[in-house]
Amino acid sequence: SISQALQCFVCATKLIREIAEDEVVPFLKRITSTLKALFSTLFLSAAFVCIGELNAVAPLVSSCFLICYAGLNASTLCLTALRAPNWRPRNMTRSTDRILLLLASALGLGLCLATTFMVGWIPALVSLFACCPFDGLH
Repeated sequence: SISQALQCFVCATKLIREIAEDEVVPFLKRITSTLKALFSTLFLSAAFVCIGELNAVAPLVSSCFLICYAGLNASTLCLTALRAPNWRPRNMTRSTDRILLLLASALGLGLCLATTFMVGWIPALVSLFACCPFDGLH
């Protein structure tokens, strides 16, 4: 509905502004006001609308979400494997719990990457290369 679309538009604007303020993404540092974030959201939305076909946009959006989940699983896998002191998942008292968490993270990572390439190998490569500049940013 229209109200849901407007709500997503406003939430995306706030999210872009917060990401810019935290300097998570370097090229977003110039977006300091809500108005700039609104116009950047408008430009990005218009670029996807100009494609004109939902079937062309859906694989790219799906790949981006799957890459995000793969990154979450990869970080869980690394933090558990390295026994990082700041990583304290609940109810992980036995070594079997740690092994199960490692297996679940590795399985999730593998399935996310496999599904990304099953959706389409071109959108998968585009989303992987789009995420590469942000790898390792704190």
